[in-house]
Amino acid sequence: MILVLFCLQLSLFTSLFEARAGNMGIFEKTQTRKVNLEATYLLHILKLVQWREKDLPAADHSLKCLVVGEDKTNFTERFSFLLSESNATVSDRNITVHSMGRMQNALALAHWDKSVVLIVALESVVEQWNKSKYPKRSGLLVYGQSEKYSVQGVAMFSKISHNRLKICVNARKAVSKGLTLSPELLRQDRIFFVDKKGE
Repeated sequence: MILVLFCLQLSLFTSLFEARAGNMGIFEKTQTRKVNLEATYLLHILKLVQWREKDLPAADHSLKCLVVGEDKTNFTERFSFLLSESNATVSDRNITVHSMGRMQNALALAHWDKSVVLIVALESVVEQWNKSKYPKRSGLLVYGQSEKYSVQGVAMFSKISHNRLKICVNARKAVSKGLTLSPELLRQDRIFFVDKKGE
């Protein structure tokens, strides 16, 4: 039932975005669909990951998602829209989305600011990231917007498999950051590929 509702919601959001992209070429429309799916899947992931209270700021503080890099596909706008329309929260806290140009600045902020719970590393900054840069603090989920992040130690990244977008989940990395993955997430192999051993 939950998956059916999610699919219906996905169709609605995709239609809204595609209506705005009516005058685009085929390549641009394909990219728009991919980004719409990716933003929707990421929103779904937030509902299936649990944070520990000790890793979060006080309950009256909003949480932050940092979208890092040159945003050629308007991922920030789409993800912000989905968060707003769905009233999604993490541990009963609102989430705000912020754009940052350089990974170095995002990591510096995430290192000390417990309200930063999610970093979305766009494909445009893949060269600015490597696994040694993952902040040591718990409660931080790093998501890479490309299969190029597959060997870079992020907790999650996207990939195209058989012409379908999938989200790869490094369960070991996520758990090492104090995050708990819902069993529902681990079962959804049509959307997610779970690597329980990868580092």
